[in-house]
Amino acid sequence: MDRQRLNGIAHSHHPIAAPIFGVNVNRLLRRADQQPSARILDLGCGEGAWALQALAHYPDGHADGIDVSPYALGRAGAAAAERGLTDRVTLHERDARTYLPDGDYDLVLRVGSTLAFGGFAEALQLARSARESRRHP
Repeated sequence: MDRQRLNGIAHSHHPIAAPIFGVNVNRLLRRADQQPSARILDLGCGEGAWALQALAHYPDGHADGIDVSPYALGRAGAAAAERGLTDRVTLHERDARTYLPDGDYDLVLRVGSTLAFGGFAEALQLARSARESRRHP
């Protein structure tokens, strides 16, 4: 069995895939204080829980979710469909370290995936470049 499938099974009962309660997720997203049409990037999105919840806070927003797991992305797509958000989220099966943004993002999420980027500093640098890609071509 491949590692991504095992990871999906292991986290199947952890919708947020982080040690945080839903109420705190909402509190953090509210503190981001973005416009209703925010453009959101979720690096290492897994099943898309953070990105989909962010879309609930930004009713005209759009999210891009990036993950290497086709299993997690399949569940993210199903969750988006269940919540009526299919037209507001785009899921990309790829290594987030190689994702080249096609513009800037108002909100960059990277929850629980620091090690995938080589460490905290590297993860922050990638998030910063995604947020500022259009401002500094």
